[in-house]
Amino acid sequence: MAWLLGGGLQTAIVRRHEAAIRFAIAWFLPAFIIFELSPTKLPHYPLPAFGALAWLCAVSLDLPLKLWAKIVNVVLGLIGGLFLTAIAVAVWQKLGTPGALIYVVAVGAAALAVAIFAGWLFWRRHPRSAFGFLLAAGIVSHLGLISLVASLKPMWVSQNMARALTDAHLDPRQGLSAGPVAVLGYAEPSFVFIIGTQTKLLNEDAQGAVAALTDGQPLFVESRYEATFQAAAKATGVTPHVVSVVKGWNYSNGRNVVLTLYDNPQPVDGQ
Repeated sequence: MAWLLGGGLQTAIVRRHEAAIRFAIAWFLPAFIIFELSPTKLPHYPLPAFGALAWLCAVSLDLPLKLWAKIVNVVLGLIGGLFLTAIAVAVWQKLGTPGALIYVVAVGAAALAVAIFAGWLFWRRHPRSAFGFLLAAGIVSHLGLISLVASLKPMWVSQNMARALTDAHLDPRQGLSAGPVAVLGYAEPSFVFIIGTQTKLLNEDAQGAVAALTDGQPLFVESRYEATFQAAAKATGVTPHVVSVVKGWNYSNGRNVVLTLYDNPQPVDGQ
């Protein structure tokens, strides 16, 4: 869509007196402003407003674009393509495997080479052909980016935690251990979505973690709270048993994370 935004803006300005165009402006502009002014937001929040933007851009395909609209198309299109490609390269360098390089190539080739060719066709006033290439570029680049992200196993910490439970035969969902699963120091909603709403997010409650463990519940402890947990366990008279360690990268805060999975310990006196 970035390669069409200049034309969409020209449409909104030049044909603003038409009822349908006014409707699209009234649909998009107030909603987008409210989303942008909100203190907390995610990229998908303004999607309900994008229908109007797509409408304006589609109308621009039948308009002879002014020079400034063409320039806006090119500038924003290049920024969009470079942004997608930069994301793909950055996450691949940080977390990717050599085999995932093909996805980076797909993103760059589509978002830059094919999309730039589409932009050239727009400049030469072949909007229908240009849109076909642009559509193909958008599909391939986004599929490549999604495939790349899906292959980055360290990003999916919650899924790796769930897999560790299953591999250790400790998953309460399968009746393999007493539930619910307790977590000390890691509180991402994605883990609750996977394991269930009964999951105990203990935050910083080390004593609660020890109590959950002695009740036979599987326990994950994030490395930042490991020392506090071990001290609380020692004071209680139990020795936690390490089952496995899950390592990854928490994309919500940009930090590496290490979680140790413990199962039911034995008292130090053997009773």
